Amino acid sequence: MIVLDASLAIEWLFDQSPQLAFTDIDNALSGSAVIVPCHWPLEISNTLRPDLRDNKLSISDFHVIMERLDRLAIQVQPPIDLDEIGPLSRFAVTYNLTSYDAAYVQLAFQQQATLGTLNRAMRRTAARLNIPLIPVSAP
Repeated sequence: MIVLDASLAIEWLFDQSPQLAFTDIDNALSGSAVIVPCHWPLEISNTLRPDLRDNKLSISDFHVIMERLDRLAIQVQPPIDLDEIGPLSRFAVTYNLTSYDAAYVQLAFQQQATLGTLNRAMRRTAARLNIPLIPVSAP
């Protein structure tokens, strides 16, 4: 099982980072269940929309990206309950993460899953918590 952060998902969807071995990420994502916190779809959409608006992304490229995304079996977690805000906030403060980033790391920790991220703070926290990472090393 992989918790997929938006930072890695966007790089993978755009296939634009020569430093990353996208075939390895493709293999990992296609062979595993992928789970994400409830804010993940908004993060992805929020990244794509400005590129469309500013003509940095064509409609045809947008459709290719959506097809790649559709091939993943992504399970979006339900929103956290009000009584979970305190534990998430404490986790974020303890590891010096934003609440958004803490949600990914905490989910990977709770599910004993691999964390897919390029975010350095999230990767440091995952290493402290012995959470496996993809990519194994990040640029």
